[in-house]
Amino acid sequence: MRLLKYTVLIIVLLTGCINSAHKSINPTADLSNIKIIHVDQFTGDSRGLDKVIAEQLIAIGYTASTGDTIPENSDAIITYRDKWRWDMSMYLLSISIKIRDPDTLFPMANAISLHTSVTRQSPSTMIREALNNIFSFN
Repeated sequence: MRLLKYTVLIIVLLTGCINSAHKSINPTADLSNIKIIHVDQFTGDSRGLDKVIAEQLIAIGYTASTGDTIPENSDAIITYRDKWRWDMSMYLLSISIKIRDPDTLFPMANAISLHTSVTRQSPSTMIREALNNIFSFN
């Protein structure tokens, strides 16, 4: 019985230490041709993560834009969803980034970065993690 109590205690303590990064790439998608990307701002985003995503894309060598007007020469559009939580302060729990075809909006690739309170990272680090997972195939 004592072993069971300690096992349950360890499991409960470790659940706050979860972090993960997942990706999925559509097998028919050719991400190597993507050079110009437009980041579509998530309606619920008041923190300007669209600009952070564009900055991270530029840092890894892509041409990126944000705003209401999608450039006609865009090779892809990024959509994202962010989830924030409170634990002594607000932190980004997860971000999901999708690379979409600019004509059909069909998802070509998706990546999720998740860090709970104990392993929390800055939004730019989590965005970089997700983008690196997507574009590591190029």
